[in-house]
Amino acid sequence: MELSELIERLKSSFLIIAAVQINKEDGEIVETFGEPNGKINDIGAFLGSAGEVIFNRLQLESPDYAIFNVDEMNIILINEKTKFTIFRTNGSTNGIYESYMEASKEKSPEIITKTEPIKEPAVVQSSAPSDFTQTMKINKIGEIERKLLSAKITQLNYLVEEFSKGASTEKWNSAISGMISSVPELKEALTVTNRVSINDIIAIEITREEIQIKTKILIDGICRKAVEEYGAADAKKLVQNVIEKLSKK
Repeated sequence: MELSELIERLKSSFLIIAAVQINKEDGEIVETFGEPNGKINDIGAFLGSAGEVIFNRLQLESPDYAIFNVDEMNIILINEKTKFTIFRTNGSTNGIYESYMEASKEKSPEIITKTEPIKEPAVVQSSAPSDFTQTMKINKIGEIERKLLSAKITQLNYLVEEFSKGASTEKWNSAISGMISSVPELKEALTVTNRVSINDIIAIEITREEIQIKTKILIDGICRKAVEEYGAADAKKLVQNVIEKLSKK
C-alpha cells in the first residue's frame, strides 16, 4: 500500500505533517509525503543502513516502534520487515502505531503486471577430443540476481572506502573476507582483493532472498567494525556519506 494512501486513512485521527519510508537494506528513500524535511530524511536514511546494528548494540531487539523528539519535532518510527516508516506529527501520538498497523492490513486493489520470462543462458558443448577431460563451471545465477548482488557489493565497497578514510583498505577487506569464508553462497560468488568483486562464473543458484540475507551479514559486520573503530557518532557520519554517494548514482 502506498504511503499517501496510508496517511489518508490516518489523518482523521492524527495530524501528520510529513513522512518518509526507507528501505532497510540499502537506506534508499522509497516514498515521501508532505512538507520536505532534510532531518526526517536523514533520520530514516541512517536507520535504513545502520538501524539493525544500533538496535543490537543497544540491546533493543528491533523494537516495533519508537516515539521521540528531535529539535521540537514529534517523530514516530515504525520498524517493519523490509522498511522503516517515519512520521513527523503535531499533537497527540497516542495509538498511532496500532492505527497504522490496522490500516496496513486493509487490502489495496490488486495490480496484475505481465513480465517476460527470464531466458536461461545457453550452455555451449565442448568439442574437445574424448581423451581430454575438462571440468567446466556453468553459470547458474540469473541476470536479475546478479544485478541485485552487484548493487549490494557496490554499497559494501563504498562503506569500505569511507571507513578507511583514504588509508589502506586491507584490514576492512580482510574482515569482509573472513565473513565471506563462513557463507558458502558468497564464497562461491565473491572475490576479495583490494575491493570486493563478483566472479564472472557463479556455479551455484542464489535466490534474491538469499542475496538480501547473506549480503546483510557483510554490511552489518563492517558497520559494527566501524562503530568499534570510530564510535557510534563518527560511524553514523561515515554511513551518511555513503548514503549520499549512492543517492547520486
